[in-house]
Amino acid sequence: MKIIEQHPVLVLASLGILSGYLGTLGLGFGFGEAPGLGIYMIHAGLLFGLVVAFGVWTWGKRSWTAAAVALLATWVG
Repeated sequence: MKIIEQHPVLVLASLGILSGYLGTLGLGFGFGEAPGLGIYMIHAGLLFGLVVAFGVWTWGKRSWTAAAVALLATWVG
């Protein structure tokens, strides 16, 4: 737990990389090509929203409302 408290940027960056990898897992690794619209966008946005909500909960205001708003705003964005 000390690592999470002492290195928030490292933890959020690692979780962001993991969520990006999991969100695009089904797309393959085609560099230089923009993927088409699809259901994977909902999955990727939800995963990244969970990372942002975790950051708000852990290092911001510990409120279910604040975490839920962060998750929804990130997911919609």
